[in-house]
Amino acid sequence: SSGIRVLATIPHFSAPHELLERVVAAVRAQTSVAHIDIVIVANNPRHVPEILNTPNAGLRQIRTPFNVGYAGALEAARKANDCDFLWVVQEDTIPEPDCLSGLLSEIQSPPGEATVAMVSPFHITGDGMKPARFRGQVWNLDEGTFERGLGGEQPTESLVVSGWSMQEAPFLYLSGALMRSTALQEIGGFDVSFWPKGFVDADTSFRLLRAGYVIILSKSARISHLDRQGSSEHPSQWELMSYFRNQERLFSKYRASGRQPSADDLGFDAAQTLA
Repeated sequence: SSGIRVLATIPHFSAPHELLERVVAAVRAQTSVAHIDIVIVANNPRHVPEILNTPNAGLRQIRTPFNVGYAGALEAARKANDCDFLWVVQEDTIPEPDCLSGLLSEIQSPPGEATVAMVSPFHITGDGMKPARFRGQVWNLDEGTFERGLGGEQPTESLVVSGWSMQEAPFLYLSGALMRSTALQEIGGFDVSFWPKGFVDADTSFRLLRAGYVIILSKSARISHLDRQGSSEHPSQWELMSYFRNQERLFSKYRASGRQPSADDLGFDAAQTLA
């Protein structure tokens, strides 16, 4: 072991036992010399995964009293454990054996003076590797509009993102990302008000960039995404409502013009509010 402690956090919602076992096995098969603890956040009290009902060495668990959402599950794991890095592993993703090694090598090699707070891997689906523009995006928050995808197809080197403004607000997706615990602590952790899911990736990226950190889309670290939990082609009315609610929450949180809600309005922690 290198002395580096990594917490692999798997928020569980509905993945069947067999798939969850595959995910856990893939995390345990990592070639990295870091010490890896695995925590499963059982986020559905009505569907506790079977893997948590039997003794399982090295596997921690957190059981939430109700569905606290994606950000809530990550925040529960962050607060309950002490580690150098938090690794977000979705319940339907299989990291390649050298994925963590690649993420660690990039998060510990800051470009210039800035400290890298997050490295996000490339995702491989049944159709092949997702282009960079689908792993990161740029928003114009002052206008509330989507600007463009971040990056192109498959860059020859890692995409280093720094700087932030209302007009150029870039972000990377959290799925598969390795995150520096001290940076998360500095920005106040994950904003659990983005419930049940959606736009917490953007919010976390924005706050890291505003704090002066760098985020990276890795060229080498890869993770297979089974697309089992992806958005359906025909989302329900509730799913659409939640999506647009969180989108407006994001814009309202950062927008320079128009109504600026207070921290009390939206329940943000003090570390997450804007000056």
